Amino acid sequence: MPPVVIFALSHLSALAAFSLKGAGRSVVAFTDFDPFCDRDFFEDRRVIPLSMLAAELPPDDHEVVVAMGFRRMNQLRRETCSRLEVLGYRLGSFISPNARVWSGFQSPQHLMIYEGTIVQPFVEIGNNVTLRANVN
Repeated sequence: MPPVVIFALSHLSALAAFSLKGAGRSVVAFTDFDPFCDRDFFEDRRVIPLSMLAAELPPDDHEVVVAMGFRRMNQLRRETCSRLEVLGYRLGSFISPNARVWSGFQSPQHLMIYEGTIVQPFVEIGNNVTLRANVN
């Protein structure tokens, strides 16, 4: 599995880093739109402005997980995912080992499922979706 960069500097992105690490994934950095990169480190990892991301962590070697907050979340998430794909990044997915997902589930692109979540048989989920803890 390629190393992961997490987009956003928020509580939700810290949770994503914690969960990915717990599942054995390597989170190597955080990124955000340049004006929001007001520090060099977040959660003990480098913060790389989006304009510099491809030069420092090439898209062929890294995945990005978009872990944005709630204000205008769906619109911003859609725009961010599109922008990262244009830069050539694969959008990574994560399904917590503590979630219950039926064996025939077809995972879409860039899906985040946190612990305690239950995905029942025949459920279909679209691309770029986050299911927080304890959701059915």
